[in-house]
Amino acid sequence: MLLTVVLIIFTVVLVSIAIGMVFWWRKFGKSFFEMSKNLTKVNQDMLKNPKMGNFGDFSKDFDQQLKVIQDFLKKK
Repeated sequence: MLLTVVLIIFTVVLVSIAIGMVFWWRKFGKSFFEMSKNLTKVNQDMLKNPKMGNFGDFSKDFDQQLKVIQDFLKKK
């Protein structure tokens, strides 16, 4: 009897979590993939912009790189 009650509660919890995940996916989940596509496009645009500097070597003049990035983002 006790095992049956525990299994019913466990099943109800699993079903409610699954339903919650379905609603979360419909509202927020799909936008994560769209956001990743947009971030890829922004990253490509930043690499094409010569004012952004060289991202490959952060040891040289790191403060200047940050100032250039901040100025670039303020203009957008």
